[in-house]
This record gives sequence, structure tokens and C-alpha cells, in this order.
Amino acid sequence: MNVRVERPVRHVHTLHLRNRGALHSDWTAYAGYYYYVTETYTTRDDKGRTVQRQRQVRRVRWEPAWGSREDDYDDVLVCASKGLPLPMTQKLEPFDTLALKAYDPSYLAGWRAEEYSVDLNAGWRTAVARMEQGQRERCSGDVPGDTQRDLHVTNRFSGEKFKHVLLPIWIAVYRYHDKPFQFLVNGQTGEVTGHAPWSVLKITLLCLAIGIVVLIIALSQR
Repeated sequence: MNVRVERPVRHVHTLHLRNRGALHSDWTAYAGYYYYVTETYTTRDDKGRTVQRQRQVRRVRWEPAWGSREDDYDDVLVCASKGLPLPMTQKLEPFDTLALKAYDPSYLAGWRAEEYSVDLNAGWRTAVARMEQGQRERCSGDVPGDTQRDLHVTNRFSGEKFKHVLLPIWIAVYRYHDKPFQFLVNGQTGEVTGHAPWSVLKITLLCLAIGIVVLIIALSQR
């Protein structure tokens, strides 16, 4: 395999913003309820004759709906390092924030640590976006009926707090066919995320092989 380590595996304490706050949300939407009606349609039978038949067709009855909810968000983490892709660091979660201790310089003895490059305002905006997305999903779950549309959510934050915390992450970069790939490891849980090289040809061949096996099994059961 044409693989070589681009950057040695290194352990870094990355600075995160630990955000928390209460959220009041008011929502409005249209709740849809399914019902069925009998529909008559024209078609042709096996002998080519024109015939009329009936079928059940689903319809939706729309009704206005509204509501509100209160939620507390705790430990919404935002990586304060611009050197690590935010989607990748989010996939490393959760971290055990209950195990956090007050900062002591001796904890970093012999280890690398990054200074934050994302300020508090930018980090809070990122946290707000995550909380609002989560709140929208929760409000969507409160809408009654079988389906829904036109969901609008208005949020009001209170009790906002944040802290700077250092969290352990292992970082490595390797090169495969002259293309770099990075992966990260949660230093607490061992959770791994990153990018891996994919071969379109190998994936296609694998899909074909699976299809052939399924076809053989189907034919053998006839």
C-alpha cells in the first residue's frame, strides 16, 4: 500500500467553549391528518376492455397548531481551534465533562495545548446555531398529526454561561497516493473520526459482487 505518515500521531489538549443556557421556544405549524377516500378510475382489463375500478387514495387534512416548550442545554461544546474541522470535532462527542477539573499548569506538563482562535462571540453563535437546530427538531416532535408543514420556531435564550475547557484529542495525518487524510481520536472515549480513501472501482465491484450473491440466493429458492 502506498501509505506514509504525513504528520506523527500527536496528543493535543484543544480548547473548547463549554456553553449552556435555558431556551424558551414558541412554535406554530400546520398539522396534517391522513384520511382516505374512494376514487373511481378508468383502466383496461386483461382482454383490453375499458373498465371502471375503485381504489383508496390518501388525502391530508391540514389544521393550524401551536405550542411552546422550555428546555435546558448543558455542555454544548464548540471547538475553539480553527486548525481542526468543526464537523470532525463534533463527531468526537460526547466528552465526559463531569470529569473536568480546575486548571492546573501541571496537567499540561509534557503535552501540547492550543490557544483559542475562535473568540467567545463567534463560539457562542456556533453554539446558538446548534441549540436552535436541536430545538427545532424537538418542536417538530411536538406537532400533532401524521405529517406537518410550515414549522416556525421563535427562541428566547436566558441564563447563558460559558467556560473555556481543555479536552484531549489525538491527531494524525497520513498520505495515501499523495493525498493527505486526517483523523482524530477522542482522548477520553477512544471515539475515532476522520477521512479515509475510497476507491470507486472497488466499491463498484463490491456492489456487483453483493448483487450476484443476492441473485444466486433468489434463484436457488425458486
